[in-house]
Amino acid sequence: MNIKWLKTFIVTAQHENFRKASEILFLTQPAVSKHIQRLEDYLQCSLFSRKGKQVLLNAEGHRFLPIAQKILKEYEIGLHHFEAWQCGYTKQLSIAVAPQIASSILPAILKDFMIKEPKIEILIDVVNSYEVV
Repeated sequence: MNIKWLKTFIVTAQHENFRKASEILFLTQPAVSKHIQRLEDYLQCSLFSRKGKQVLLNAEGHRFLPIAQKILKEYEIGLHHFEAWQCGYTKQLSIAVAPQIASSILPAILKDFMIKEPKIEILIDVVNSYEVV
C-alpha cells in the first residue's frame, strides 16, 4: 500500500469529486483515478460509487475511511518525530496559548527559551482562551 494512495482516497472522499481532489493534491485527474484504482485493487474491493462526476463512499469506503485517516496521521507523526530527531531535538514542549498571548509576549519568551534550550522542540497551538487548560 502506498501512502499517496491513502492521501488521495481521503481527499477524494472529503470532496466527492476526482477533479477537486486533483486540484487540492496538485495531481492530474488521471493520477487521482489511478491512485484510487490501485488502492481498490490492493484492498480487493471498491471504495466509491460513481455517479457522473460525483463519487460517493460506498459501505466499504465508509468502513475504510477512518482506518486510512489513522494510518496517515500516524505516518505523519512518525515522520515529524524522525525529522525532529535528525535536527537534534531530544525533547518536545507543547504549548497552547490564546491569540493575544501568541502575538504579544510569547515571541520574546520563546526567543530566550530557545537560546537556553536549543535541543527542545517547541510546538505551539493557538486556540481560544477558553480552550487553554
